[in-house]
Amino acid sequence: HNLYVSEETLLATSSTILEKPIVWVYDPTTHDAKSHDPDKEIICGFITQYSPIEFKKMEDGRTMMSVIGKLWTRYSGKMMEIFSRDRTKAVSVEMEVFETVDNTEFSIPEITSFCYQCITVLGGNGYTSNTDG
Repeated sequence: HNLYVSEETLLATSSTILEKPIVWVYDPTTHDAKSHDPDKEIICGFITQYSPIEFKKMEDGRTMMSVIGKLWTRYSGKMMEIFSRDRTKAVSVEMEVFETVDNTEFSIPEITSFCYQCITVLGGNGYTSNTDG
């Protein structure tokens, strides 16, 4: 969203992802997850209190954070069927921003304080539904 988060801020705020929900919206037209739709999102899992938080340096120089979440098989609708088919899904992290500063190096605002609110499972990953029957 055209905002910058430093590695220092990422490390300092990382524990706020613990015990947060994983949400999604099922799209019956594409038989896939739909993008953001706050009015229709359901909680399908969560990040455990003791999930390991790991960091990996990407080829482009950015730092990626990863955690392990648990999905509810009984309460997540078609989520498990979709994960069985696709094996992975892109996600979006939702955050509450507490503080930003102007960053002259990047010419965009820098988030200096935030906490995670949830993780949203996104659709896509190249799957196309077969509508020919």
